[in-house]
This record gives sequence, structure tokens and C-alpha cells, in this order.
Amino acid sequence: MSTPEIVGLAGNFTRPSKTRGFVASIADEVARRQGLQAATFDIVDLGESFRTANWAAELDEHARDIFRQVSAAKLLVVGSPTYKGSYTGLLKHFFDLLDPTALKGKPLLLLGTGGGPRHGVLGLDTTRGDRLFISLLGSAFIHLAWLGLIGPGLWWALGLSIVYAVAVFRWV
Repeated sequence: MSTPEIVGLAGNFTRPSKTRGFVASIADEVARRQGLQAATFDIVDLGESFRTANWAAELDEHARDIFRQVSAAKLLVVGSPTYKGSYTGLLKHFFDLLDPTALKGKPLLLLGTGGGPRHGVLGLDTTRGDRLFISLLGSAFIHLAWLGLIGPGLWWALGLSIVYAVAVFRWV
């Protein structure tokens, strides 16, 4: 098999994975439009040697082949599920083991997944966007009530709004 020109790398370590599907669909679509070949990998594809390797030389042959394909690609599509606002540690480990010059001048498309619905105290599913809207709307009401009942000193209203927003993101 020839080396794919577009390589997708998903930072997830479980299957099935929405992140891998998202990365694969983007890589495949770009490849289709450009008439190129695409391949998508994830952390699971790298095998057990990847998790314990301190250097790229410690990888097994299959993992080294994936590293070679990433290094030879014309375009990288990299995606990661977000955990507490960050990418996965194993994805960072991948790039720690990769030769830094392998990415020089290489176009890179970064993707992130996460923030799915959560069932909170409201009794309905909410996403991060819903919680942001609820916290902004509530903060506006807090400020309006503060202005109407207490007056123009809004520092305490700001503090109360921050506490309210934290509570919304934590429990709603």
C-alpha cells in the first residue's frame, strides 16, 4: 500500500469513538476533493508499545510505521476529545515521541470534540452552549436587579454573577 498523502490522527483511546469518526470524515472528504489517499489512526492503533515508550526507537514496527506515515503526510488532520478543556495526554505523548522536524512546514488541521449533553438539576439535557446562555441570562438579571434595588456599585453584582455562572456550569 502506498503512503497516504492525508493522515488523520485521533487522540482517543477507546472505540467506538466520535472523535475518530469526525477526524476520518474530514480527512476522507479533503482527500476525495483533492484526489488523494487518506488514512486515519487513533491511539489504539499504536498498540501497547506506544504507551510504555520513552523514545521512538522503543516502538514496535507497527507503531513506527504509523509514525512514518504521519511524518510523510502532506496534510495532518488531528483531533482529540476534550477533557477539562485540554487534549488527551496520550496525544501529547505521540507528539513528544515524533521527530520535531517532521512537522516543519506541514499543514495541520486541529479538531476538538466534547461538550455533549449533560442531564443536570433542571431535569433536561443541556450542552455547554446552553449552560453559557443560562449563565449569561442569569447574570444579566442579577445586574438589573442590583441596579434597581441597590444602585450603581456593580462589583458585588459581578462577584455574585461569577458565583452563579460557576454553579450553572457545575450543576445544570
